[in-house]
Amino acid sequence: MKWGRLWHGISPHEIEAHSEGSAGLARTVRGSTVHGPGRPEDGRQALTRAVAQTEGYSALSRHGEVLQALGRTLAEEGRTAEAASTLRRAVLAFHAEGDKSRLAGALTDWGVSLTGLGELGNALTAHETSLALMRELGDWRNEGIVLTNVGVTLSCAKRFEEAIEAFDLAATLLTIAGASAREAMALGGKGRALAKLGHYDEAVATLQAAAEAFRAAGDLRHEDELQAYLVVTLQRAGRVPPDNATIAEPLPLRAIRAAS
Repeated sequence: MKWGRLWHGISPHEIEAHSEGSAGLARTVRGSTVHGPGRPEDGRQALTRAVAQTEGYSALSRHGEVLQALGRTLAEEGRTAEAASTLRRAVLAFHAEGDKSRLAGALTDWGVSLTGLGELGNALTAHETSLALMRELGDWRNEGIVLTNVGVTLSCAKRFEEAIEAFDLAATLLTIAGASAREAMALGGKGRALAKLGHYDEAVATLQAAAEAFRAAGDLRHEDELQAYLVVTLQRAGRVPPDNATIAEPLPLRAIRAAS
């Protein structure tokens, strides 16, 4: 099965699945509770109350927004099964309302949760449906994000060649959309998949490009993660001494360049 605009169809958690679907009330609730000075459980409880309060709304999209925000919060807390169940309810609400944009975003989040549960077939189905909607809407940025998540799911299924195709197309779309940090995530996923296939030289070049893109975007956490993975990949390629291959203290990018 092929994935991409030119074909038909369609984390680990290091790759995030934030589409632009959830806005309005959900964003307000998250901003004032989940990411504010209160405890994470305070935000979850506020969202749970909001779900109950919007249960009877005639505008089901408003109810779906809160469900999606709660699902994301549960996922951040590592409560993946609860997150998947809640996100499924968000999908149903958006579907009933006919809200294609928010439906696509909720399907993306649901697919990531299903991947975390190891339900890879169901995750790909959710991503495939989201992809079709993103293409219908002409949303290249979020199509690229979904394709990145497809690549992660395919990598989990050890379908690395297909994953690389998904990551490649994701990076292309995200470049066009000007989403450099998201492009870096796609490149990082591709680099890891290449390493799994033993294509170490290409993996190193791709991981270096991703790490540099994260640095340019100011995303130091993901840059550090990729630098650490680069050291291990270089070691496997026989290009750095084994003593330098440490996850705890990754080599600086300039040292990795020198080693290559």
